Amino acid sequence: MTRTTLPESIPDPDLLPLAESTSERESGQCFLCDPSEDLVFAESENFIAMLGLGPIVEGYTILASKGHVPSMFDLPDWQLPELAEFGSHVRDILRSRWEDPVITEHGRVGLCKERSDDHDGHCFHAHQLLFPAQMDFSSCLDASLFEPISARSFHDARRRCSHLTEYLYYESPAGSVLVGYAPAELSRQFFRRAAAEAVGHPQWQSWRDHPRMDVIWSARQRLTQAA
Repeated sequence: MTRTTLPESIPDPDLLPLAESTSERESGQCFLCDPSEDLVFAESENFIAMLGLGPIVEGYTILASKGHVPSMFDLPDWQLPELAEFGSHVRDILRSRWEDPVITEHGRVGLCKERSDDHDGHCFHAHQLLFPAQMDFSSCLDASLFEPISARSFHDARRRCSHLTEYLYYESPAGSVLVGYAPAELSRQFFRRAAAEAVGHPQWQSWRDHPRMDVIWSARQRLTQAA
C-alpha cells in the first residue's frame, strides 16, 4: 500500500538533519538505508520518496528502494508492480505541486569518488533522481557518446539493458527512456551536473557544497499545505 507521509509541523530549515551529508561521509554508511524522517514524504512497503539535499529545482526528489540493492534493474521481479504503482503516486504528487519530473538513475555506478578514494554507500543503493521542472537534458547522453538505447518504459529498458554492468537511465516526462553504458571515466554526479547546467547554475551539482536548505524548506511547506 502506498502512503503519503506529511508531518503536521516542519522543523526550522536550520535544524533539518544533515545526516545525509555528514554521517555517511564520516562512517561510510548509506543514508538511504536510514533516511531522515524530516525529508521522507511518501513510502510504500519497499520504497520511499524523499526530498534530496542540494535541490537543483524545488521539489527535487530521491525515490529509493528500502532494500540495499545495486540498482533499480537489480530489484526482484516481484517488487516491480509495486515500483510502478509507487512511482506513479510520487509523480502525481510532484505534478500537482510543480511539473512532471525528469527521472534519472546512475545504475550500478561505482564511481562515487570525491576528494579521496572513499565512495558514498548510497551509490550502490537503488535510487532514482526526480527533477520536477520543464527541462530536457537528455542530450548529455548523446554528447558523451554513450550510445544510448531507446526504450518504451522502465520495464522495457530493464529487459533490454540489464546486461550493462554500469548504466545511465533517463526518462522524460512523456515516458520515453534512454539508457546508456556508463564508462569508467564517468564524472561524479553526472545527471546532477547536466541538470545544474540546464538551469544555468553548474555549481549546484554538488549537494555537499550547496545543500540549499531554504529550497528544501520551501518544498516541504508546499507539500504540507497541499496535502
